[in-house]
Amino acid sequence: TARSRLSTRWPSEKNRAPLVRRAALPIEAVIVDQAMLPVYLRLGEKARHLWELGMSDRAIARALGVSDKTVTRAAAGLAAGRPGSV
Repeated sequence: TARSRLSTRWPSEKNRAPLVRRAALPIEAVIVDQAMLPVYLRLGEKARHLWELGMSDRAIARALGVSDKTVTRAAAGLAAGRPGSV
């Protein structure tokens, strides 16, 4: 019968050797200390959020306590997709 043929082909759960799966997955991670980043990269997301709310660069600068030039650089950093601009 089909069932007896299967039982001779496949070992039962008790007799089956445990499966061993080994894989080497190369993983690289860049750990960035936020304190070491330039100010304009640290403020990028905050500046973008305030800009989306309709604030000008000058108003954003006043709210964040930085110069309007820093806000402009933060926007440029986000547009360029620089690392650490989160």
